Amino acid sequence: MTAPGESIVLGGLDVVRVRALGRPRPAALLFVHGMWGGAWVWERWLPFFAARGWDGYALNLRGRAGSRPVADIGRVPLTDYIEDAASVSRRLGAVVVVGHSMGGLVAQALAATLAPVATVAVTPAAPRGIWPLRSAGLVAATLRYAPDQGRRVAQRGRHEPGAAQRP
Repeated sequence: MTAPGESIVLGGLDVVRVRALGRPRPAALLFVHGMWGGAWVWERWLPFFAARGWDGYALNLRGRAGSRPVADIGRVPLTDYIEDAASVSRRLGAVVVVGHSMGGLVAQALAATLAPVATVAVTPAAPRGIWPLRSAGLVAATLRYAPDQGRRVAQRGRHEPGAAQRP
């Protein structure tokens, strides 16, 4: 049995709510999507956690599906998204904030300012972008701390006797 979701409005923001099946836990889960997502990103997570006793709320940040409209979504400052999530969090009370990508960065900001019960950042965005991924130093560190992976990369394209060929 899956919990049905319903759309509610909290502080001018569209939020998808799924109630816990059975007695709810003392804190709710507040899900915050990334830059190019919406509450729909969490459509499988909400019933999963509802079946385990969690009330879940997936926020549509401003400029998305029924939330406050914006003229240019590319010009909305991060602080506005943080305020959106903070506003919903304050209305819900005790929450565990779960954020993905940019939502992970928003979740970290809420952890620093509102002290939620817990914060979960799922592949969070870096505060200043992801430029270090192009760094030769990062690649070298990755290979140093993951020697098996480094060996596989170095041997890529070489045939190992007795090894199965990949399709």
